[in-house]
Amino acid sequence: MMATGKATAAAYEWLYQEFTDDVGDTWLCACFVRDSPPEEALRRIDVVAGSPLEGEGFGVAAYRTDGGTVLIEYGWGGVVYNGAGRLRPARRPPRSA
Repeated sequence: MMATGKATAAAYEWLYQEFTDDVGDTWLCACFVRDSPPEEALRRIDVVAGSPLEGEGFGVAAYRTDGGTVLIEYGWGGVVYNGAGRLRPARRPPRSA
């Protein structure tokens, strides 16, 4: 299915409602990592793919997309948010002439 129009904030109200508790804390974080496959993005934030985080009340999922990876974190862990600095693109050495 391909999106044919621009999404509005109202289109995602269900997402906010689903991941926000009774006191207003939102338990969802999303991050796009450019030019990185899911395994590399998870490695850079010290998450082992397939690790049993769900029993702890949180988890991180990685999905391959055009141009990189989307990381989705559910819960209060702060793994994606706190690891964002490690997700910046690595500096590439200058090209030789």
